[in-house]
Amino acid sequence: RTARADSPSSCRCRSCTSPARSTWLAGHGPADSLSAWAKGAEVSNGVVTNLLNAGAAEYAFVQAPPPAAAEADFAALRGLRVLLAEDNIVNQWIAIVLLEHWGVEVYAVANGTEALHQLQENAYDAALLDIHMPGLNGVEVTTAIRQHPDPVRAKVPIIALTANAFVADHARYLAAGMNGCVTKPFQEADLCQMLLDLTRGQ
Repeated sequence: RTARADSPSSCRCRSCTSPARSTWLAGHGPADSLSAWAKGAEVSNGVVTNLLNAGAAEYAFVQAPPPAAAEADFAALRGLRVLLAEDNIVNQWIAIVLLEHWGVEVYAVANGTEALHQLQENAYDAALLDIHMPGLNGVEVTTAIRQHPDPVRAKVPIIALTANAFVADHARYLAAGMNGCVTKPFQEADLCQMLLDLTRGQ
């Protein structure tokens, strides 16, 4: 099942259909978190257009790169099946929009327990794991899946999504079996290029 990202409220993954999510959005809205992401991230013109068309038109601060800037092409990502484990609703939605822009099929969950279950029971080309999640954290999920009896599932490429920018933290995640780290707020090109490197061998 692919978690669609036509709008923040149209995603049908379990976390996005929860009563707690509906109450939170109704009472506060995602403006603060989305604003923080937009100010720190670099996204392509196409993705910005998708974000605006997907119901974020009121967030005029989402800026596209200057027209003269070269826009990377990550069309080779099309068709990848990626598990996204992220407990922050807005961060989850943004990642889905960015990846689906390039044709990636995304299944989203909101905690480490669900992430581990998905990786144990289903085949994915890669997984994006938030380090700090309810249930199991990203490192614990990685440690557990690396012991899976199926060598294909045990070796699924895993990228850590983390707010920790320290080199020592990244080294610890890699030592635990993760294949790469992307610091939040992440840049579109960094995430997409890492997915390409880990799944397409480029």
